[in-house]
Amino acid sequence: MAAGGFVSRAFESMLKECSGKKFPDLQKAIQSYIDNTKEVTQQPKPSETNQAASSAGDGSPLDSEGGGAKTGTESDQSETVQHSSEEAQQASKQAGISRSITVVLANAGCTLEGAEAELVLNPLRVAFETKNLKILEPALDCLHKLIAYDHLEGDPGLDGGKNVPLFTDILNMACNCIDNSSPDSTILQVLKVLLTAVASTKFRVHGEPLLGVIRICYNIALHSKSPVNQATSKAMLTQMINIIFRRMETDSQAQVSTSNGSTGNEEAASAEKSDLSIEETPNADQNEEEMTLGDALNQIKETSLASVEELHNLAGGADIKGLEAVLDKAVHTEDGKKITRGIDLESMDIGQRDALLVFRTLCKMGMKEDNDEVTTKTRILSLELLQGLLEGVSHSFTKNFHFIDSVKAYLSYALLRASVSQSSIIFQYATGIFFVLLSRFRESLKGEVGVFFPLIVLRSLDGAECPANQKMSVLRMLEKVCKDPQMLVDVYVNYDCDLEAPNLFERMVTTLSKISQGTQVADPNSAAVSQTNSIKGSSLQCLVNVLKSLVDWERSCRELEKKSKSTQSLQEEVSAGESAEVKGREDVPNNFEKAKAHKSTMEAAISEFNRHPVKGLEYMISNKLVEHNPASVAQFLRSTPSLNKAMIGDYLGQHEEFPLAVMHAYVDSIKFSKMKFDTAIREFLKGFRLPGEAQKIDRIMEKFAERYCADNPGLFKNADTAYVLAYAVIMLNTDAHNPIVWPKMSKLDFIRMNAMNDAEDCAPTDLLEDIYDSIVKDEIKLKDDAAGIGKNSKQKPEGEERGGLVSILNLALPKRKSSTDTTSENEAIIKQTQAIFRKQGARRGVFPYSTTD
Repeated sequence: MAAGGFVSRAFESMLKECSGKKFPDLQKAIQSYIDNTKEVTQQPKPSETNQAASSAGDGSPLDSEGGGAKTGTESDQSETVQHSSEEAQQASKQAGISRSITVVLANAGCTLEGAEAELVLNPLRVAFETKNLKILEPALDCLHKLIAYDHLEGDPGLDGGKNVPLFTDILNMACNCIDNSSPDSTILQVLKVLLTAVASTKFRVHGEPLLGVIRICYNIALHSKSPVNQATSKAMLTQMINIIFRRMETDSQAQVSTSNGSTGNEEAASAEKSDLSIEETPNADQNEEEMTLGDALNQIKETSLASVEELHNLAGGADIKGLEAVLDKAVHTEDGKKITRGIDLESMDIGQRDALLVFRTLCKMGMKEDNDEVTTKTRILSLELLQGLLEGVSHSFTKNFHFIDSVKAYLSYALLRASVSQSSIIFQYATGIFFVLLSRFRESLKGEVGVFFPLIVLRSLDGAECPANQKMSVLRMLEKVCKDPQMLVDVYVNYDCDLEAPNLFERMVTTLSKISQGTQVADPNSAAVSQTNSIKGSSLQCLVNVLKSLVDWERSCRELEKKSKSTQSLQEEVSAGESAEVKGREDVPNNFEKAKAHKSTMEAAISEFNRHPVKGLEYMISNKLVEHNPASVAQFLRSTPSLNKAMIGDYLGQHEEFPLAVMHAYVDSIKFSKMKFDTAIREFLKGFRLPGEAQKIDRIMEKFAERYCADNPGLFKNADTAYVLAYAVIMLNTDAHNPIVWPKMSKLDFIRMNAMNDAEDCAPTDLLEDIYDSIVKDEIKLKDDAAGIGKNSKQKPEGEERGGLVSILNLALPKRKSSTDTTSENEAIIKQTQAIFRKQGARRGVFPYSTTD
């Protein structure tokens, strides 16, 4: 290649368009480049210049005359010497730049440094400002080649990186030099530059410039009138995202190898930490959206965990950024204590932060409200890119629990919105993403899969009003699931055999059986008989696939067992160890059979308790599910979420000896130290609903008052004062928040209600006023009431409805309803699912027995 050939040709092409001095700044910039890259022979030689300067000041007679008087000529000569010296230095510098640029541009892989890069890029920068198409295209081509040949090395978007301002500026200007009216050739040229920049190993794009590149590609894919440009932009988006995540995986593997290879190198660790501290600085303001998220988190940092009502309001409105902020806090906060899930931004390397930034951005775009055509297209493109990303990552990434924990909140809420969308295309992408999660990420996202399986699969198949195309999308996905023996067994083991999970496998098979037998009520007005037959046929095919998969699984298990026995007979020396291993593998199915039997027994016991509490507890005690002592029963009542709260309250209020002892143990297990009185009652009533009988309420609140006074000595003169106040608080709560009750109790009425015969026994007036204001402002609710579970839908007593998961199924899929009804029901689904996500920890799947090992 000729030295700087492509740069010179580009600049010559741009100069031709500058005829008539229409773009003097561009002409000046290009001329500056030309002047500084002339042949060295045309520059004055530094040695000759210095020699001439020296001769000018050599031994003149005037130098030795007079002993000190300097003439004007001597002064002029001195200035001439100084000026000549400066010219010599400048000439030397120019010659150095000339030689350097000449050498660099003549060899691919050689990097332009500092002033050299500025000299080459300045004409391009001015060219982008002209907006002249005949100037833009050669400038874009030149920039593309400079990056492609690795002549530019830097870190645009990384604070403290190399050449950040210069490269960030030139990249942003390249992004901004096109709009919707730009010709196809220019748009394709920009796309080529952007893809080359992201793929380059030297021109490393991070942070806000990286998002700017993604944003431009999005705009072209969504708004370009050319199908070629749309397809090209979409393909480049996919390629860019794959590059970013592949780079993150490579960097992570390199770090693991380095950490394994080096032991105890504290200086290197310290240097790496220092580098990370520099890199993490810009992440707080990577882009406007990240700033909003950070600001929102700072604003709510001192407040308690967001209520589900707040999530409900944000989800129902267009405040996606607010929703993200609150959900991000909800993911990292549990029971008022800060917990760490995933990777903190401070400990991430730059590759992980770029991947996290891009992943979250895709999820945000997928969560937008689809109230217009452009927004719908944006969601569809985002979900398509998300699905492609999750399908394309390496197997090692699916085991990267730390990173997955960092992004799963965003992915979950994007998928949540897609799963309740009225758009069949968006719902189809929801099923596609869910299948990828189930097939590749089920070990990392056990809790999330347990939520979305009922929401996407069972709810769609159970709903009589579910559109046929949505049912077919789900059934096509299930056909693939049912063909995979390992996946079916994993679902059964991790959910149907888990006491805290819903029976997904059982519900799926039961639902498919109902559909295939035609027991579901079809739309009487539907004329699509063939569509109904297709649904039945697909359901039957799923069942056939299940049977085949289970047979294949059993055959694989037997072959594995035979292989192990054969190996054991050939290698007698290690027979004992292999025998133990084979026995352990043989015991695994038995262990899960026992777990499933235990779960079935527990579900039957809970179902019985929810109908008859005394009989239910007797059943549990007889089956050794609960020990026959008050403390054990009380702990069971507090820790089992699927028990009916009203039945718990009814049992605790009974006067028989054992239930009374259980109630005392229940209250004594709660600590009320340093709690305000109304806060303590709220905490106490989270676990059960007060019974309707006054005597039962009396016994429960009397014990509560006794316990509160014991934990907060000196607050009340005696427990009777606390008891009267507790009863009054319950009455006030009913009075203030029951619309039937009128007129409402005033603050003065509440104070009078707590009056005692002895003035010293009365609760302080300030305390009574504070309690009144608190109860009137914020109703005391059960935990389930606050989550919205069981309030607007009928609850089934089956024990499988742990955590309220299956209550989602009871919400009819909106169809042929007013937009208000549709929005309301979708908001209810979002609200319930968010409440469930808040309760989920970073649960991992259990995969102990695989024939594919």
